[in-house]
Amino acid sequence: MTGITSGWFHATLIFIAQKSDEFFENAAVVSLMYFHVMPRNPSRPASGRYFIFSAHLTALALGVILIPELFCEVHLITVVLVCFGKALGSIKSTVDDETLKVKIISIFNKSFVAAGLSFALWIIDFVFCSPLVAKFYLHAFFWHFGTAFALFWGGKGSLELGIAMQAKDKATEGSYKSS
Repeated sequence: MTGITSGWFHATLIFIAQKSDEFFENAAVVSLMYFHVMPRNPSRPASGRYFIFSAHLTALALGVILIPELFCEVHLITVVLVCFGKALGSIKSTVDDETLKVKIISIFNKSFVAAGLSFALWIIDFVFCSPLVAKFYLHAFFWHFGTAFALFWGGKGSLELGIAMQAKDKATEGSYKSS
């Protein structure tokens, strides 16, 4: 949805399209945070996590419309940083195989670099955006491509981490049954 709503906004420049673009770009990262990076607790039902995720998305939708200065950039950057921090913490505490750990961290590093570079280019475009100065169009050409790669690598890293966490859960579950 991020690409569709972003294209809709940039093609039409209408209010609801912009808000949809902002919502879905935030929601993509929020979904990675809740479903792949946040630690699972076998003693607590998954429905609690789904409820918190749904409440977060509801607050996000309201925030994008009512407090765009906070939810469009500050929230996105905060969630991205929390997501990377949680991912690294989960990798260190969950993945015992050093080769797999390096592989997953490398995937997340690609995502982090793509996100950081995209953000830096967006800032340059934002700073020099005025009627007197021609835009560099870094936002149009690099923000969208870069964040698409960041989401791709973030999703791939989250998937690899999720598989490693499931394998560890199964190994732990098997050791409980054998004792």
